[in-house]
Amino acid sequence: AFPVAHSRPWPRDLRGRLVLRKDRSVEAHLPGVMCQSTSGNSLSVSCREGDDPWPIGTEQFPLNASFVQPRNFFTGALSPGIGKQTTAPAFYSAAAIPNDHNTSWLLSAVDGRVHLLDGSTDLVLTKLNWGSEIAAVHSSCGSRWQILSTTSGTGQEDAVRAYEMPGREPIAVGPAVSFPGGVTSLWTAPDDNGAVAVTRNSETEKYEAYLLTMACSQ
Repeated sequence: AFPVAHSRPWPRDLRGRLVLRKDRSVEAHLPGVMCQSTSGNSLSVSCREGDDPWPIGTEQFPLNASFVQPRNFFTGALSPGIGKQTTAPAFYSAAAIPNDHNTSWLLSAVDGRVHLLDGSTDLVLTKLNWGSEIAAVHSSCGSRWQILSTTSGTGQEDAVRAYEMPGREPIAVGPAVSFPGGVTSLWTAPDDNGAVAVTRNSETEKYEAYLLTMACSQ
């Protein structure tokens, strides 16, 4: 264990992002702080304050976003951007949607709506009962790419459901999977073949991590 020094107060709903690099070094992104480990024989970690953008994509589909330090969401400033789009509405999470021509992105905005950015236009998807956490998964099922989304709920027992986007409207492709507590985080795995869900068990009040993958024709 190591302390993370910070001069500004943490937000009440503290979020973070752990990134494992190919050289087995680890980056920890926190509001206003970035920590990095060495990749030598002994583990050491150094932290510094700053407003570095967080990596919200994967190695295959890189995208960075600026985090609002005193809050728990992203400002909407994107780098290197999605096509010509370098700004978006403030959002909680994002998911890449590759197709034959380019890669679009879904953003779960703080106003409760889902935005589809294709590099030039910002389309608001309506009639979706999605929560604030979304992620993309690559599989051998259907269109080969699915979107996982939490369902809106009280937080006592959240669920995750898979969708596909043959056009511009998501279609559910399986039943929802329930968890014994609220889903606090959902990220695409580094290899794009799964997603990591972190939940807080409503009975034990402890955090639990799950690796979610797609099972075809079951």
